[in-house]
Amino acid sequence: MFANTILTYPILLLLSSGKKSFQNMGSLIGKSGDTIVRMLCPADVNIEKMQRISQKIFQHRKRLYCIMDDTLIKKYHSRFMQGSGMFFDTKIGRRIMAFRLVIGLISDGKMAIPITCAYLFSKELLAQIPERFPSKDDLAKMIVKTAKKLFPNIEIIVVTDGLYATREFIAWCKNNKIKLEVRMHSNRKIVYQGQEVAVRDLVDRFSIIPKGLQMARTVTAEWHGIRLEISVVRRIDKH
Repeated sequence: MFANTILTYPILLLLSSGKKSFQNMGSLIGKSGDTIVRMLCPADVNIEKMQRISQKIFQHRKRLYCIMDDTLIKKYHSRFMQGSGMFFDTKIGRRIMAFRLVIGLISDGKMAIPITCAYLFSKELLAQIPERFPSKDDLAKMIVKTAKKLFPNIEIIVVTDGLYATREFIAWCKNNKIKLEVRMHSNRKIVYQGQEVAVRDLVDRFSIIPKGLQMARTVTAEWHGIRLEISVVRRIDKH
């Protein structure tokens, strides 16, 4: 029987402790780091495999969620690594040198499978050569288009955090009739009942809070001329 080399790399990734370097993973099976590198498939091959798996698993669903999120791959001592830049790390409250990876997943609410990913470059780099590197809104549109292409006959709801609560992306979803659920920063100014207020003021000035067993309350408002439904959600841990 032939050894299944396709599974060797992910198994080593799960079993290895400490730094996830090729050398550390190779030491588990008595191989060099270069041998582990050769076990990796090209990124486009892996992405295609994940897309096929997602189509097979979710083919009979009526509704799916396209989830987008980003993560930082820290490179504290990097000065010349191509694509690295200064990004704000919310965990430690300061900017660090890192790669920023944006990931798109498809989910039915119980299981989530990655379908694509891309690097988001720093503002400094985007300002220098904007025509060469996609913005965060461009990447978000690409991920949504990929999900729609994979599941053309299934309802897709886009779910993401406040990073994509931008006028360009929300307006694009609105114009393309794409359902979007996004977290909006509490200091954003909206127009509600003819008055301009910050989102956080919906609670204090208009008493828009969940009552009794309600977990959320929703109102209709406008933001930069875009008609939105804004929900105030009860958070159990922070009320």
